[in-house]
Amino acid sequence: MKDYYETIIIGAGPGGLSAGLFLKDFLILEKKDEIGKPVQCGEGLAPYFLEIIGIKENPAWISIKAKETEIILPSKKKFSIPGNIYVIDRVNFEKELAEKISQRIKMKTRVVDIQKEKEYWKIITESKEIFYCQYLVGADGPASIVRRKIFKNHLDFFPCLEYFMETEKELDLNSIKVFLDLKRFKNGYAWIFPKSKNTANIGLGGKFELKKEFEKFLENEVKEICGRVKFISNKSGVVPIGGQKIPLFKENAFLVGDAGGLADPLTGGGMGNSMVSGKIAASLILEKKAKEYDRVIKNLPFFFPSLLKVSQIIYSMENQLFEELADFLEKKKIQLTELKDWKNSISLLKLKSFQKNWKKVLELFLIYKDYEKRRSNFSR
Repeated sequence: MKDYYETIIIGAGPGGLSAGLFLKDFLILEKKDEIGKPVQCGEGLAPYFLEIIGIKENPAWISIKAKETEIILPSKKKFSIPGNIYVIDRVNFEKELAEKISQRIKMKTRVVDIQKEKEYWKIITESKEIFYCQYLVGADGPASIVRRKIFKNHLDFFPCLEYFMETEKELDLNSIKVFLDLKRFKNGYAWIFPKSKNTANIGLGGKFELKKEFEKFLENEVKEICGRVKFISNKSGVVPIGGQKIPLFKENAFLVGDAGGLADPLTGGGMGNSMVSGKIAASLILEKKAKEYDRVIKNLPFFFPSLLKVSQIIYSMENQLFEELADFLEKKKIQLTELKDWKNSISLLKLKSFQKNWKKVLELFLIYKDYEKRRSNFSR
């Protein structure tokens, strides 16, 4: 059969490229002119994901290595979540991934139709090229043609408004900043992710009036931390959520990353999850266990269905609960992660907001314990 490959991957983003790093007989079809562009991402990535994929760190694409995430509340009280988080140069990062498999990537190739012919998938491009494959990996982002043509499932989409900016003031490179205001930023948050001492990705996302709130955010929080800012480039986009609720495998077709709505439903982070899902799809293809993909994915800590519940619970709460939490952590001189200790959790339930929401808090605690267990098992 002419132009046959065991696997065809549609999309050369982090998920598609990660799958390609592990496959043998494959071809990646990418509609863009250049790998990595345009960037529609905050570019935050936990180094844990690099270890999973087996990617060595490279200063060429690591902008900063933050040590914590600082949560800033409406009252300006704050607390930190410890944990390394890198802000990367996504263009250079993806180009490095692509270098290793460049002979297997066909750029400027837009897929316009997908058909089933017996046991094969038939891929038709805008230029009338036809390719055949046994396995098809949809790594083609939020508007995935693979999801629309084969799975016909709907996802929730959260719009984000973000710009890469030059800042007047020098920035703290030890933390990324997240602004949590459950009344103002419904189902989302705002952020400042430094990329250097005087540049940052600055944005917000969720289900509210983005433009209006972004202007207020710039005038208040951003101005206080960054001083005057200069717009360099637009990185706005959408985050698809809800892959935990839909099938991710059908007739040897896979959905990975944003194509499957596999971004973290709480943070919206999707780069690391895309890479992991791409690797898993590739590994199961090689092991001839493709049908296990949906089960395997949804049992991993990153894609566990209960994470959707976590998002719903947290975004249904009131600001006062987090204000009391910040006071509690400061008074006790403990980190947020230390709340998994039963003694600290019981003390927390003495606070008014936590008493009012004790059922939700208990559910969050139990989900967190399960998440930690799954992550520990996965690490082994």
